[in-house]
Amino acid sequence: MNFLAHYYSLKKENPYFVLGAVMPDIVNDFSRIYNKFIAGKYFKEELMNSHMLNGVENHIKADDIFHKHPLFDKMQDIAKSKMKTIFGDSVKRQFVIAHILVELMLDQFIIVNDHSVLNDFYLKLNEIELKEANKFYENLKIEEDLSHFKRNFTKFRELKFLIHLKENAGIVFTLNKVFASKLQYDFVAEEQKWNKTIDLIKKEVKQYIPTILEDVKIKLYE
Repeated sequence: MNFLAHYYSLKKENPYFVLGAVMPDIVNDFSRIYNKFIAGKYFKEELMNSHMLNGVENHIKADDIFHKHPLFDKMQDIAKSKMKTIFGDSVKRQFVIAHILVELMLDQFIIVNDHSVLNDFYLKLNEIELKEANKFYENLKIEEDLSHFKRNFTKFRELKFLIHLKENAGIVFTLNKVFASKLQYDFVAEEQKWNKTIDLIKKEVKQYIPTILEDVKIKLYE
């Protein structure tokens, strides 16, 4: 799932828990950091911000529930089908793009239908003291040039780029940021085609989004 979908699924409102729940998408190469420094290890509470750590675990569980949900596969198949219709084989790695597209559409759905969720999300992040949050990495002996947590989080919080996901142009811009260099392809240059593709996908998947969001929220706390 993407940032706002993770926040939407939370019951706990502690700002450091919220940060932990979205941090794997902010920190460089977080999966490797987690597996090497965190997974399976015990930490005394005074050596680790336990709210952040619990938030990270929440993120991992939510992603697992989401990716195993049958509606996710259905939505992903719809996205691939519509891309194939518009682009044929001219765009590479359509399976991976479809995965990210579905996640971005969840955030867009939340923003369009309840903008207060986005406002509340950024208000929570504004409560976070950067120095306090970075202790999470300092106590793991992880240097800033490895995680880039401070740089990435500061930029993420200040720029509030999630606001732009309300429009399809924000989704296209995000796809370009994620994939352009890897695929040697300019999404923005073909924004009109992508806008049409996104609209076709949304027309079919929007009926499933409320169900999958609620199912994740329920199963996350079972």
